[in-house]
Amino acid sequence: MAYTIQLDPEDLHKSLSDYRFERMTDLDLGQMVLFQGEALIARSSSRVLFFKQETDKVTREKSWKKYFELRVRGFIYFIKGNIRI
Repeated sequence: MAYTIQLDPEDLHKSLSDYRFERMTDLDLGQMVLFQGEALIARSSSRVLFFKQETDKVTREKSWKKYFELRVRGFIYFIKGNIRI
């Protein structure tokens, strides 16, 4: 499951009531990193999943789509200094 909230610092009460819910995957997701605001990298029990937001051309709605998967175990690290994962 994913909840996407567009925050508006001017009207925080209205922003929190304006959200989008969607089902990303049926897998159990653990540790997550949002990489440069575009790619969501999530760890599952035996794999690392990569998601990106895509916009539907007709309805203009955004949704998270899985676009790559690694069948490895381990941890996810993000170092901002030289942008390594």
